[in-house]
Amino acid sequence: MSIILRTNKGSALTYDEMDRNQSQFFYSSSLQDNNGTLRLHYTGSVSLDTTGESYGPNRYHDITLGTGGTTTQSGVTQILAGPNITINSSGPDGTGIVQISGSADSGGSPGGTVTGAVQYRIDGNTFGGDDYWFYYNNSSKKLGLNVSEPESAIHIQADRNFRSANIRLQTDGGLTKSDAVTEIYHGTSLLGKIGKAYHGSSRDLYITANYEDPEARQFNKINFSIGAVNAAESDNRKVTIAETGLGINTHNPNLDLTIVTGDSRQGIGIGTDTTTNQNKIRPITSGISQNLLGNLELRSKAGLLIQTPESNIEGGNIVVEIHDDDDGAAGTKTPNRFVVASFRANNEMQEDEPIASFLSNQTVGINTSSPNNKVRLDVNGQYRGGYHTMSNTLTSLDFVNYNVISANLVNSSFTATLTEVPPAGTKATLIIYASVVVSTVTFRAQDFVSDGDLVTNKTRYSTISFVSNGTKLIETSRVHNSNNMS
Repeated sequence: MSIILRTNKGSALTYDEMDRNQSQFFYSSSLQDNNGTLRLHYTGSVSLDTTGESYGPNRYHDITLGTGGTTTQSGVTQILAGPNITINSSGPDGTGIVQISGSADSGGSPGGTVTGAVQYRIDGNTFGGDDYWFYYNNSSKKLGLNVSEPESAIHIQADRNFRSANIRLQTDGGLTKSDAVTEIYHGTSLLGKIGKAYHGSSRDLYITANYEDPEARQFNKINFSIGAVNAAESDNRKVTIAETGLGINTHNPNLDLTIVTGDSRQGIGIGTDTTTNQNKIRPITSGISQNLLGNLELRSKAGLLIQTPESNIEGGNIVVEIHDDDDGAAGTKTPNRFVVASFRANNEMQEDEPIASFLSNQTVGINTSSPNNKVRLDVNGQYRGGYHTMSNTLTSLDFVNYNVISANLVNSSFTATLTEVPPAGTKATLIIYASVVVSTVTFRAQDFVSDGDLVTNKTRYSTISFVSNGTKLIETSRVHNSNNMS
């Protein structure tokens, strides 16, 4: 028998051809031979018979059902009634129902010797179980690897002999799905990932925070902390990464890098080691301000301290380098500079409020950010040098530490001497007041080059100025006050 297709015949099918096609399908089934045979029934009519082919309605096809656990010669596995297995024909339309009571096993004993040993397949007939290496606590719902009393959802304990407590996440080395991460959720919300968090050939590791608060419109933070388990958060050392920046000892950084420290926390250490060669950058605390700023009437004693090594007896240096290969190329550019300026709250440093400027061409400006390049020091405003007073003596004048010395003389004759000749180019001024009698000052030749003795009348002032050549002070001018100052 075969089905006649119009595409093969090349023309429309006759009624008999259509009926013969339909008569080759099963339309019902029944169980025979005490439910051991499944009989499939055909439909049809003897009027459709042809020579050698029957299309009558009594045609059927039998399928023998197999016995439980055995295979018949026809290759069909059968299910037979037996202990704990019942077969009846009480189903709808005479169908059979198989009922199984009791429990099934592998045909052997479970692996392991303790309750909780997780089972695994050794071969086709045998279960295995390790009492401690793979253990499940059904009461606490915790899984232990190499530990029989797990204390967390998954508890892995290293074995000093041959097993370490490692968890390995490995990509396939491809580029499409090449991430390997541990994902952390709060409920159904993804908080973040740890691992190779992005596809592609990159071998970078990431710790990501991926939850955005719908109200605050900010992503969650990543926190690292060190301290006792039950310690207050304020007592823990911590590092926080937030959208707003990186915070050290604060959960709420407001700049790209925010460091909060105090008396017991010494700020930022920079050095070749952590002992004698360590420099420090730290806020000015109450203890520091008491020593440095205690006697000053300031609006605030807060601020920043930059400190060279304190425990190294030799101390250290601070160098600020300004890179400028051309020092302002031949008048076409101005030299680069380091500017110290004041500013007001919520305002950037103002160009018209400089304190000092240091240019790469070795020019220094005071109260100006644009000093004159033809001088080394440009002071925009008055300046004050060291001033020292002496009484009835001119011995050991110190023009190294003071550029102006004033002496009140009582006697009539004095010799001026120096403790040390100041460096070449140093300017020095000596003011003489003769309070009782006319006073005559002689300048020691090994210290001074002068126009002779300086004679100051009673109750008068005289002023004499010098410039150092490195070996002596050279007189540049002298002035006598003619008014009576008594």
